[in-house]
Amino acid sequence: MNVNGEIEKRQTLPAEWRWVKLGEVCEFLDSFRIPINETERQKRIVNKPISSLYPYYGANGQVGWIDDYLFDEPLILLAEDGGAFGSTKDKIAYKISGKTWVNNHAHVLRPRNIIDFDYCLYSISIRPDIGNIVTGNTRPKLNQEIASRILIPLAPLTEQKRIAAILNEQMEAIDKARAAAEAQLAAAKALQFSYVRDTLSKGLIKTIKLSDCLDEVTGGIGNSWKQYAVLGTTRNGLSLAKEPPGKHPERYKFVGEGTIFYNPMRILLGSISFVDRKDDEGITSPDYVVFKTKPGFLHHRWFYHWLRSPFGDRLIRSLARGAVRERMLFKRLSAGLIDIPSWEEQLTAAEKIKHIGPFAERIESQIDEINALPEALLRRAFSGEL
Repeated sequence: MNVNGEIEKRQTLPAEWRWVKLGEVCEFLDSFRIPINETERQKRIVNKPISSLYPYYGANGQVGWIDDYLFDEPLILLAEDGGAFGSTKDKIAYKISGKTWVNNHAHVLRPRNIIDFDYCLYSISIRPDIGNIVTGNTRPKLNQEIASRILIPLAPLTEQKRIAAILNEQMEAIDKARAAAEAQLAAAKALQFSYVRDTLSKGLIKTIKLSDCLDEVTGGIGNSWKQYAVLGTTRNGLSLAKEPPGKHPERYKFVGEGTIFYNPMRILLGSISFVDRKDDEGITSPDYVVFKTKPGFLHHRWFYHWLRSPFGDRLIRSLARGAVRERMLFKRLSAGLIDIPSWEEQLTAAEKIKHIGPFAERIESQIDEINALPEALLRRAFSGEL
């Protein structure tokens, strides 16, 4: 930001274009929002048919329904808090229309007649630089004062409409490509699950206690921690950690081939990872639960995919106590019972799953590339390159 609190002008604009503040081209209708808590909203919609309700919107889209409306026109919603500020792929603004209710987590913008509606939306929808000006640490917030000073490049109105038409067409193509890739990925993951499921429908099945076939990793890596990358876990599986090791890196746990680990605070959300043969070894947080399966008894790849399947989800939820944020440490997980097929059946399924992995990874890479396209496309559009 510059001394006036505005986002810096980082490029030279084409002739006849100019920089304007968002508050100059949009009217903020935030004062028309009416706060309502979730309990009250639920009371207002209980036993009412969906046909009598109106969409209820928040920072990132529709979050429910309500029995009344505040707005009835095309509008742009810009995240106030809870948005993906700083992201190069996730939108922080979207459009709504018709009878709607907007909560206090989104600014309500009505574009003035000097700016095309879609052009305005695109100019702010993906803006990584806005991540530098939001306030607050635990829940970043883009307050109205700062939001109104966001600078956007304003082209002549005819040029705005031309650019918006091109962007509408290209964004639609990107959405279709993303949907197709995500469908392929879902099919690949369903195939991996089917291999696990099939092993449980034939042959000899035994019921065992997980404590009999899992070995927990409790010790730290020691002074060799610098040799390894820090690995984390998300709902999509293995990932590089966003943060470097903390004050005591020697306490970080080693995760090599065949190791399964999870965030004990987020296992109910599916944050479970596995280091396979193709993956680099690493270290992970000492707060994570890390374990290995016993060879010849429980195959690591088979069990990892079982754990991430509906079978594993049911087991985890049956062992969970209290709220989602409660920790599930190894002792609780290992108390669970599991049906397992023979070692030979597990091994056969694990080999089939291994061949699906590279295909799924290629699709995930394609999705990452597709998700990067909108930001690059918008950067070109608002520098006069379309």
